[in-house]
Amino acid sequence: MAFDYFYGNESMQFAFYRIPKTLMLDPQFDHVSLDAKLLYGLLLDRTAMSMENSWFDEQGRAYIFYSIEEIAREMHCGKTKAVALLSELDTEKGIGLVEKVRTGQGNPNRIYVRKFSSEFQNLKFKNFRNRTSSISESETPEVQKVKSNNTYRNKTERIRKENIKRNSFGSYSNVLLSDDEMKKLKEEFPSDYSQRIELLSGYIASTGKKYKDHLATIRNWARREQIKPKPTAAANYDLPEGEYV
Repeated sequence: MAFDYFYGNESMQFAFYRIPKTLMLDPQFDHVSLDAKLLYGLLLDRTAMSMENSWFDEQGRAYIFYSIEEIAREMHCGKTKAVALLSELDTEKGIGLVEKVRTGQGNPNRIYVRKFSSEFQNLKFKNFRNRTSSISESETPEVQKVKSNNTYRNKTERIRKENIKRNSFGSYSNVLLSDDEMKKLKEEFPSDYSQRIELLSGYIASTGKKYKDHLATIRNWARREQIKPKPTAAANYDLPEGEYV
C-alpha cells in the first residue's frame, strides 16, 4: 500500500484515542504494558460516549459496558489476553484505573474508568522529590536544587491544571470555567460577567479560535478595552482591536 503525506491541517481529519501523557511517560507506570495503556485510551473513549448519552449512576459517576469479547475484537487479541490487559488496569490486581462492578448473574459488569486522583498526585510528587534528592556528580548542589525545584514546580502546575474540572458556559457551550474561575469572574465583573461569557462563546464559535485559559482571555479583553465593570452602566462589548466576530 502507498500512503500519502499530510498537507496543511489534514492530520485533524482523523478521530483519535486519547492516552494520558502521565500514563505513557511517568516512571511509575513503566511496568504497565503498552497494550494496557492503549486499552485505557479505548476505555476513555467509551466513557466519553457514555457521558454524552447520560449514562450515570445514582452518584453521578459515568460508567460503561465493555465485554471481554469486545475488548478482544478491538485490541485484535484473544480473550485470555483481553482479560490480562484489563487486569493490569483494574482495582483488584492492577494500578486502580478501572473498577468492575457486578450487576447480577448473567448481566455484564458495569465498568468505571477512573482518572488520576489527587492522592496519586501527592504520592507522585513525593516520590519525585525523593528521586531528585540525590545530587549528580556533574552538578553542584546549588545547580541541582534550582533544576529540581523548577522541574517539580512546572510539572506540578501542568498536572494540576489538567485535572481541574471545568464546566461549559455560553450559548455554544464552549467557554470552559472551573467553579473557582466562575467565582472570580463574578467578583471581577458582577454586573456583566454573563455578557462577557456570551461574547467569548460567540467569538470562538464563529472563528474556530482556541484559547488555553478562558478566564485569562476574558480578563485580557477587558484590559485591552480598558473597561471597568460598573453595576449600573452598560458595558462596551466591542472586541479588542484585531479580533472580529
